[in-house]
Amino acid sequence: MATVGKHIMKNCRCWLNGYDMSGDLSQMALTSTPKNKELNLFGPSNAVRRMAGLWNTVADHQGLWDTAETGGLDQTLYDEIGVSEGVMSAAPLTGAVGETAYTFVSTVGQYQPGGKHGELFGFSVHAEGGNLIRGTVMASGNLTATGQGAAKQLGAVAEGRQLYAAMHVLSIGGTNPTLDMVVQSATAQAFGTPTERLAFPKAIEPGGWWAVPVPGPITDEWWRVSYTIGGTNPSLAVVVIIGIQA
Repeated sequence: MATVGKHIMKNCRCWLNGYDMSGDLSQMALTSTPKNKELNLFGPSNAVRRMAGLWNTVADHQGLWDTAETGGLDQTLYDEIGVSEGVMSAAPLTGAVGETAYTFVSTVGQYQPGGKHGELFGFSVHAEGGNLIRGTVMASGNLTATGQGAAKQLGAVAEGRQLYAAMHVLSIGGTNPTLDMVVQSATAQAFGTPTERLAFPKAIEPGGWWAVPVPGPITDEWWRVSYTIGGTNPSLAVVVIIGIQA
């Protein structure tokens, strides 16, 4: 049996707002399901039909608790309990530009640290949200100067579909650093006449942002991110994911 496309989990990535959870996790799971609605119809066959309703996404992750007093995983997850409109993303490979990633607007509903005597102290976290977006990593790494990301041919946004985008700023260094991030499209890879499709709020500190979806139709098939960086000796660790779906 062919193993092309199969993957052993080794260097998966997971981000929650402005925190990189990757090194704390030993297990990740995402479940996305529609809430099916039953329609009981008149007729001799007593037919029951079902239609997909609103989508629900569930994240169940496990890992090792850390001892950091400030800015670590424990404080991050504890502060996120019950807070809506967070952004959680996961990349099953390495999180590099061009790889597949999943992202959604999340609410952490349960954070459970604990363990048995003599064992490693661990934790589990449960988060829920709406539509799970399967997208592509368009920026990943340390940005120090104004520029553009690589062009990717992700396809057009057809009628009835939308352009989605999420951004994680994991760290910011330098004096008065700022980041203005936009998503652009074009008809060709050279991006001779790019069109700005959406913009994230100006980032001046770590965090997560979910852009307002842009509905189709958009006939352009090539996509990239473009960013303007301000400040003195700026350095920003950034991940941007964009996806096209209904």
